[in-house]
Amino acid sequence: MESLRQTRERNLLEIAKIYNIDGDDAMLLQRISHRLHQLDELACNWGVTEHQAKRTERLEGQAREIASKYSMIAYHQSDPRGWSLYLVSPQQLAGYSIDAVYNRGLAICPH
Repeated sequence: MESLRQTRERNLLEIAKIYNIDGDDAMLLQRISHRLHQLDELACNWGVTEHQAKRTERLEGQAREIASKYSMIAYHQSDPRGWSLYLVSPQQLAGYSIDAVYNRGLAICPH
């Protein structure tokens, strides 16, 4: 069975290789995904404060900014049972709403 570290490292390589994303940006996306996942857990269990909600918005904005550099779309899936951040190409949308097809993209490991 693959450890969380191995999963994170494999995911990092996929981000960099498949989507041709700079290694520093790939690592930053993983950190953003981790922080979003933590906030999603808080929201699910206790709710979030106004400060935490603003932090979520800032993290989503950072992810969108990085994704746009590579002509990708960042999607925050807020259910803490899954991975929080996805990168989707415009081709993967194929005319559908991103809410319906985000899982066609690459999930960013939050661990």
